[in-house]
Amino acid sequence: VTIKLWEADEERIDSEILDPLIEKFENKYSNITVERTHAGSVEDLRQNTQTAYMGGQGPDVVLSPFDHIGPFSIMGLAQSLDELMSQDMKDKYINAALPGMSLNGKTYGVPVTMGNHLMLMYNKL
Repeated sequence: VTIKLWEADEERIDSEILDPLIEKFENKYSNITVERTHAGSVEDLRQNTQTAYMGGQGPDVVLSPFDHIGPFSIMGLAQSLDELMSQDMKDKYINAALPGMSLNGKTYGVPVTMGNHLMLMYNKL
């Protein structure tokens, strides 16, 4: 079994975090291979994923910002995870996490981070 994973993380994230996690997963599940593809920028990831899906191709899993789910769900390209996630799995997340991965009452993703990563700084000098 091969799982195609597309992402747009920084090279350091890929090599220091994602690749070791993939290796650990493949060691645990020796019958599964994860084929990771770096899709370029976040916008490249969205466009390439959308194009591939529309052509009947594309990844099995996409690691992307959640705002991609809007167009993907409208076009019928995203699958809700509601029937795939056990209650035990859902209970592992803090209360605010999964609603942040939901659209129109359906859960489409699982968070890898939580919080507001934007900052506005005023320099009075």
